[in-house]
Amino acid sequence: MKKSKGKKEQKKFLDRTVIKAGHDTSATSVGQFMGGIVFMAIFGFIVFSIINAIDNADPIDKVKGALDSRNNKKVYCSERAESATTDYAAKKIYKACMSN
Repeated sequence: MKKSKGKKEQKKFLDRTVIKAGHDTSATSVGQFMGGIVFMAIFGFIVFSIINAIDNADPIDKVKGALDSRNNKKVYCSERAESATTDYAAKKIYKACMSN
């Protein structure tokens, strides 16, 4: 009869896959370096995004600019409406000018 070699082969395979005591399992210096680069890139992107969002989100100046341009438009349209002969025509000219 032949002896079964299955258990011996299985034991050899398990011996190769198990990390033995005393072996170095820490990350290599290249891995740590690449991890640092990736971390710095992600961190820089987040900081840049926050600064950009704060810089572009100035609602007070946007409202002031909109009101200022509307006031300029009111003056311009009222001057155009003064040339009308009747109140009805002046109103129509003013509304048409403000809607543009």
